[in-house]
Amino acid sequence: MQFSRDVKIEAYWPNVVSKMREMGQIANTENEEFDLLWVAIGNFISDLFIKTATENGVSRWETILGIVPASGATLNERKQLILTQVNIRTPYTWRYVKKIIADFFGITTFEMDYEIDFQTLTVSGNGATESQISQITEILKWILPAQIKLVVKIV
Repeated sequence: MQFSRDVKIEAYWPNVVSKMREMGQIANTENEEFDLLWVAIGNFISDLFIKTATENGVSRWETILGIVPASGATLNERKQLILTQVNIRTPYTWRYVKKIIADFFGITTFEMDYEIDFQTLTVSGNGATESQISQITEILKWILPAQIKLVVKIV
């Protein structure tokens, strides 16, 4: 979120002061500082929401949630991981697990197979990146019961 405001501090000064040449220089310096302040306020407000967060906001969310981002993960992938962890709810259903995986890989680009005898969940992502694989592995480790073995692979 960007706030744009053309701050002119000299407009608030009395006429006697605003006519001084020295005050014009002070006004230029202060106006630059107010511009920086408006940018900082915009970034602060953006960082309150995950979808609009800046790099600084995303790293703060990761620290709060204990997430270690995968190397090479884009800002949007990191935001998706944060959103997923914030929205994780248990108990889960297989439909919910499929929805989580579909959010990462797309509706038709993954396959999910659960072998009841071996208690193994196999997730295959068609054309998935290493970053996506590591992120979905972390997410599924958070929500799957401990006895289920997880196998995530790129097809």
